Amino acid sequence: MELDDFKASWQTLGQQLQQQNAINLELLRETKLHRARSSLRPLFWGQCLQILLGIGMLVLGVSCWSAHADVPHLLVAGIILHIYGILAIALGGMTMALGRVDPSLPVLLLQKKLAQLSRMYAIGGMWLGASWCLLWIPFFMALAALVGVDIYAHRPGVVGWAVAIGIPALLLTWAIQRRAQMARQRGPGQTPDIPLAGASIIRANQALDELARFERD
Repeated sequence: MELDDFKASWQTLGQQLQQQNAINLELLRETKLHRARSSLRPLFWGQCLQILLGIGMLVLGVSCWSAHADVPHLLVAGIILHIYGILAIALGGMTMALGRVDPSLPVLLLQKKLAQLSRMYAIGGMWLGASWCLLWIPFFMALAALVGVDIYAHRPGVVGWAVAIGIPALLLTWAIQRRAQMARQRGPGQTPDIPLAGASIIRANQALDELARFERD
């Protein structure tokens, strides 16, 4: 074989290897991105339920304060539920938007977006979840008001005790969540940018990490 023929064959082989590597990378990218999207699907449905809950709380709150604007405690209870409903809908919508895996984006941008998703998920969990230590009080007040029963007017002491117990319970819940966040950040094998992430986010982040390592190698 002549030297020129050998060089040409070698170049052809090199091009074929590059093409094969590109195909393998694209297949791996599709596989990992599909896995990331599948991992985030339970989170998506969870946010759909949160939005439905927010709509229900919004409707309940509006019906309460609009029908009892002349009763201060029911007015306040309705406004609290109204605000909670708006927050639940807004946080659910923003979380769903951040959870969309766009295959056209580079892996690094997808990882940054996933970190933002995790922070948004943690904020929603802390504020919307922990607030039920107190939120159940105006919730039941509004439900009772729908059938013409004013709980506070009949049992003001019960409502007062519920608030007195709910405040320290709320502070304790926030403290526990904060400690869990700090422990997760210090724990071995945990990603500091994914604090208090749900299982769906952690699995999606692992898929993107594997893809990023393959691209670097």
